[in-house]
Amino acid sequence: MERKRVKVENASKLLETIENMFFEVFQLTWLLGENIKVFEDITQSFLKVEETSMKSFESASSIVETSKKLVEISDKLKEQIYKAKDITKALEKTCESLSASISSARSSLQEQEKIFKKVLEINENLIKQSGSVSEIAKTLNLFAKQINLLSLNASIEAVKAGEKGKGFAVVSQEIRKLSERTRDANAEIEKTIKGIVSTIKESFEITSKSFEEFAKLKGSFEEFMGFISTTTSSFESVFEVTDTLYNLSEEMLKVTDNVNDSSREIFEASRETSDLSKSIGKVVKTQEEKNQEVLKMISSLNQILYDIQREASSLKSEKEILFGVNPFMNPKTIREMYYPIIKQACEKVGYKPRMVIVHSYDALIQALKEEIVDGGWFSPFAYVSAKETLDNITPIATPIVNGRASYDGYIITSKKTNIRSLKDLKGKRFGFVDPKSASGYLFAKYSLLQEGINPDKDFKEVLFLGNHENVIRAVLSGEVDAGATYNEAVEKMASQGVDLSDIVILNTVKDIPKDAIVLLKSLPYDFIERFKEALLSFKQPKGIQGFIEAKDERYDIIRKVKKLIS
Repeated sequence: MERKRVKVENASKLLETIENMFFEVFQLTWLLGENIKVFEDITQSFLKVEETSMKSFESASSIVETSKKLVEISDKLKEQIYKAKDITKALEKTCESLSASISSARSSLQEQEKIFKKVLEINENLIKQSGSVSEIAKTLNLFAKQINLLSLNASIEAVKAGEKGKGFAVVSQEIRKLSERTRDANAEIEKTIKGIVSTIKESFEITSKSFEEFAKLKGSFEEFMGFISTTTSSFESVFEVTDTLYNLSEEMLKVTDNVNDSSREIFEASRETSDLSKSIGKVVKTQEEKNQEVLKMISSLNQILYDIQREASSLKSEKEILFGVNPFMNPKTIREMYYPIIKQACEKVGYKPRMVIVHSYDALIQALKEEIVDGGWFSPFAYVSAKETLDNITPIATPIVNGRASYDGYIITSKKTNIRSLKDLKGKRFGFVDPKSASGYLFAKYSLLQEGINPDKDFKEVLFLGNHENVIRAVLSGEVDAGATYNEAVEKMASQGVDLSDIVILNTVKDIPKDAIVLLKSLPYDFIERFKEALLSFKQPKGIQGFIEAKDERYDIIRKVKKLIS
């Protein structure tokens, strides 16, 4: 009897040890998985750093070449500005000489203007005097006519006097001849005066027009003088500018020399950075490969533990119950949240609980099928799949969280993306939880199909990330553009202090039935009923607040959606 008792105690300790090993191994697997994700992020970061370093190295090389050219250009610029400075100075002197010559010419023009005015004045006087001469000629003509008339009267009187008047007749004839010559002379004088007057007038007109043109020439000359004066001033400004440019070119040459030196330092630093990033990248890559090897070893250890558990399950006492849970969240959280509830319900009916975390939904179904475990805590879709495969299980209870025996499925993205609706998801990277997850796959896929998006064809890449926390973190980090999860996972992470301010909810599916706790039908009926009663009477203010009786028909909505997406 004592030997049997010791044997039972040893078997119980063995089961407890296996149970603890399962939790620790799955916790290690979880942490290693997180570590691998971090290393993957680090690897990607180092790849980007290496790429950036190479670009920086290439840019630095380009900067060195450019700075060399810049120094050469600065030297040439300085040389050209120096030449421009000399040319500007020579032009300034030329303008000053030209200004002096024009000033002299201006004085000559002023003297010429005085002469023109004097000529005009003389012409005006000549025209006036020629008028006086014409009047005198007219007077002489009048005198000639009167003399001719007197000569005619004297001839008449001489005829009347006869012999006595012959001498007088001769005198009167001479006077008439003189009168005729005087008339002819006056006619010639008048003709000459008219020619002179005409010539003077023509000269006056020409002189007047010349004076007008001279006035225009003077105006143009004044404008030219102003232009020369402005040009001279401008050349002074240009000389000042070229002098400033020359000084700036010297400063620029100094700066380009400094840039050249700095670019060489950048070149050397970027080359060292590039070499260092390559070296670190190799180390990170090696560590990532080692992590994968460790993960394979742990997976092998999981299988060994599962095999041990299969064999050890036959050693459990009649008062021990073994529960299996799928890894839908951190194993530590599962042990803290779910195990105490199972433990309390089992102890209430006089049983000792054991809990193991299996590596997948299918593994839990297989464990129940082989009756390695006595019961299981299923997600709703996994329960439907289990019922399709197993006929040896019965649903017992469904948990209540936040006053509900259901939850809301989400499709989420980040504010950092340009995604604002489900239609924007085409061609993007999407994260599901597991093909047996309701909110993490089934209902999300159904919502996408309703919007005309086929996840099997329309996404750039589809990832199954194992649990809801991984999906949320993948969305936040940008590993995926969007993902499927549920409201309680988001609320849980927010309560843990994770910053979810960037999360955007694209789609919500309301009232998905919550998990199902199942037991093997082969267990004692009395235990099944009492265990169910213990769960239904469970109450607490936070977390899982209680339970309702699980009804298989509550999960028909999942069966319907599963059928529709098939």
